[in-house]
Amino acid sequence: MIKKGADYIYKTIAIIPVSSSEPVELVKKSIESMEKVKKYSDYNKRIDLRIIYVIDDEISSNKKVYFEGISKEKKDRCIEFIFRIPTPGKKAAALNDAIEEIYRKNEKPDFFAFFDVDSRPKEDFIDRCLDIFESDFNDDLVMVSGPRYIITEKSLIQTLVGVEYLLINDLYRFSDFFDSYKHFNGLIGLVRGDLFDRIGFFDESKVCEDLDIGERIHTRSLRVRYTDDAIVGEQAPLTITDFYKQRIRWMIGHFEGIRAHFIDFIHIKNKSVKISWFLFVILPFIMILLQPLFLICYGRVVQDSIENNGLKKGMRGLPEKFVALMIYPSLMEFSCIHAIFKYIKNDKKWEHLERELV
Repeated sequence: MIKKGADYIYKTIAIIPVSSSEPVELVKKSIESMEKVKKYSDYNKRIDLRIIYVIDDEISSNKKVYFEGISKEKKDRCIEFIFRIPTPGKKAAALNDAIEEIYRKNEKPDFFAFFDVDSRPKEDFIDRCLDIFESDFNDDLVMVSGPRYIITEKSLIQTLVGVEYLLINDLYRFSDFFDSYKHFNGLIGLVRGDLFDRIGFFDESKVCEDLDIGERIHTRSLRVRYTDDAIVGEQAPLTITDFYKQRIRWMIGHFEGIRAHFIDFIHIKNKSVKISWFLFVILPFIMILLQPLFLICYGRVVQDSIENNGLKKGMRGLPEKFVALMIYPSLMEFSCIHAIFKYIKNDKKWEHLERELV
């Protein structure tokens, strides 16, 4: 239990890494979103929120000059920028640089919040995660997050990822009734400030640093919780090519996790965490065998579509969602097979995904 009294204000630092390939307009959209989170936190006086953007860019670039101007303008609103030499695909290094600077200045907070530049958290996201920390009576809870949704679903691939997130959210909702392995992509959520003292920083050698640190959390018998009230939107890949590249990278992350942590999970005492982790890493590779189960899941997709859009509008998008749900297992199976060959060849090249300016 982390509660420190009714009048205590939790020092929280949100860190958002920005790769050199991200357009300025996307960062501006992120700043607008995070300012709403900051405004809500200030109004409720539970959280003292600082927001740090870690910008990968050349020291002399026009982009750096632009962000420095924003930094001066936003300083009174606790929005800061850290500039670093670009390291493509090294998100872990950007996060570590920010955390190390915070430690160096002896400014370690009660909580860290992590977001991607395309994350659009609901304004009360951090407060709702804090509710769970305050109500949980065990000191082993180190992370809380909530459901994702896709900001725009204009293409078949975006619809496919929207359906995928719907089912994943349902799975996390169910699994929160008992101890289980939970992975939140990007480590997006609220994290205890002492987490990195307990398990170390992000591993910069891993292609999926968020997957690795999530596995280290669980192998040290620490817990992650889910709450329906902490909602965050994000972008889906725009094309089938980007979707395919993203899933290949994630599956390579699974191989790295098996290699690094298999023995650790064998020896942990909590059987439900152990079993749920094995299912998490194995199921994507046999996804094609689960095709009949996805057909059954279509009923849940229908229910959600009608509940959120009304009968007429909700029914209109159902054929596309059915197609998305039916092709999903095959796409995952192909990406898994491709990932096996890339992992054997040690091909972990990071590739940029196109973004919408939303």
